[in-house]
Amino acid sequence: MLFKMIRGVAGYFMGFGFAQLIGQSVFGSAVEMKLKVIPIVAALIALVTMAGSLPAIRMVLRLRPAEVLHGGH
Repeated sequence: MLFKMIRGVAGYFMGFGFAQLIGQSVFGSAVEMKLKVIPIVAALIALVTMAGSLPAIRMVLRLRPAEVLHGGH
């Protein structure tokens, strides 16, 4: 869990660094860091993850354990 949080924080700052580079090169100005973006992005990540997992979850829920374990068709 801690390692995931460290990766998330590192990703945030790397993304912010890239945004600074793009902001300076394209628009000639710095990008302001807004901490309120973090929970919004976290919620969007959770929604996308859940939406992407739904087809696999539905498939697993349709399986019958006895048939899977005995190799039935």
